[in-house]
Amino acid sequence: MHKKYKSLKDFLILKHPMCEVCEERAGVEVGHCLYHIHKAKFNPIYDSYENCQTNCHQCNMGRANSRSEKKRHYAVRCEELGEQHMKDWNLTVPKYRREGFE
Repeated sequence: MHKKYKSLKDFLILKHPMCEVCEERAGVEVGHCLYHIHKAKFNPIYDSYENCQTNCHQCNMGRANSRSEKKRHYAVRCEELGEQHMKDWNLTVPKYRREGFE
């Protein structure tokens, strides 16, 4: 695991100790919610607070990957970080990958 991703994971679990999806179980995994890129190299666009969330194992394997959860996550991060911040962040995602969460 890349050092920067490990730092992000530690930060997220500390900030959100409960699963951000079900809010019932401990958040033990960090999942890429909006955009999934699986490469060994750290990527600040995808491996970011805006894109990631803490999940319990059950939600990480199921509900966290639904379109409705992606929209909910985007709305939550808009509330937390500001709608303009999330719009600006979403513009950093390559156009061919970008989805309309806003």
